[in-house]
Amino acid sequence: MGTEAEAETVKILTFAGEGVIAPTIAKKTHEAFARAGVEAVLCEHKGGRLRLFDAIEAERPDVLFTIDYMISRGDPARFDKWPLRHATWWTDHPFLLGLKQANPRDLHFSADEHWLPFIEAAGGAGAEWLPLCADPETFRPEAAEPRFAHAVSFLGNTRLNSDFENYTRSLRLNERAQYAARRIVEELRDNPGRAYEDAAMGEWPWFLDAMDEGVKYGWKLQALERAAAETRVGFSAAAGAAIYGEAKWRQAVPGADCREALNPDTEAPALYAASEISLNFHAGQMITACNQRVFDVPAAGGFVLSDYRQDMGRLFAEDEYATFGNVYEMKEQIARYLTDVGDRRAMAERARERVLGEHTYDSRVKKMLEALRR
Repeated sequence: MGTEAEAETVKILTFAGEGVIAPTIAKKTHEAFARAGVEAVLCEHKGGRLRLFDAIEAERPDVLFTIDYMISRGDPARFDKWPLRHATWWTDHPFLLGLKQANPRDLHFSADEHWLPFIEAAGGAGAEWLPLCADPETFRPEAAEPRFAHAVSFLGNTRLNSDFENYTRSLRLNERAQYAARRIVEELRDNPGRAYEDAAMGEWPWFLDAMDEGVKYGWKLQALERAAAETRVGFSAAAGAAIYGEAKWRQAVPGADCREALNPDTEAPALYAASEISLNFHAGQMITACNQRVFDVPAAGGFVLSDYRQDMGRLFAEDEYATFGNVYEMKEQIARYLTDVGDRRAMAERARERVLGEHTYDSRVKKMLEALRR
């Protein structure tokens, strides 16, 4: 795969995988591979790894593409019997997904630059940063529907679960340490986007000092995710947003405007295109990265108001995105942009132009193919 001509004839087999988001990203990437002129083959997850092995045997691809190192995480040598290279796009934290070892010949792309050291430590040499993106064929202004014409909306699950409590309980902390742990989460919750180290300064997790690095980092991610979930719930309710998602919202925020879950491919674009402001909250494990909503909402012609992540400044100009650092800033931003319609629409249009020009699956696949040519 040393020349452009050779790259154009490369055969890439994409394994869709399982889950909620991963199969969609895999399929959209597969479609972009096909548009780029390579021979692209898609293998659905139905039938699992046996179906994938049959597809590899039948298709004899040059490259296997997956999301989150699917199939290989537990056994990176699984595909050594075939003369292919495994390329993968990490869209979730490799630490949380249990990555222990990577095949050094495989190619790794990571949506969050913060995850790169974990991939490289596992053997994934030369891992590269590759942000998430949008599909402008799915997310487009024409998708707007009047039933979704809200002043402020949020689409997503609460992500409230007992993982943090269970993890913390497993450490057998004394009462003082439990109090410190809770204070760190509250500081992160009230100041989304703030660095963990900064938020923890007042109650530095001294109770982790005697534990190994894996336990320390695992607790950090659990604390970040728990705080992010509480931010998502509390801030959405404080904004008076129309909330679309799982039934758990009704228990989490009694009396809030909680509505049904939406189809991510058909109804989500309609909501983003019709709402005046779409709120966005990042998952805790996304340390510096932007999630898909940062790209999807502008692609649909909508205006996104988000908690801050470092990559926003790398991927967008300052006049193309709006953020908040606490609930008071969020309310001020909502009031400002609901009032200043012209400014809001101009920012949304600039962001849309940026997404269409630089942050689509076609642009991401171009980067992947460039890496494969090296």
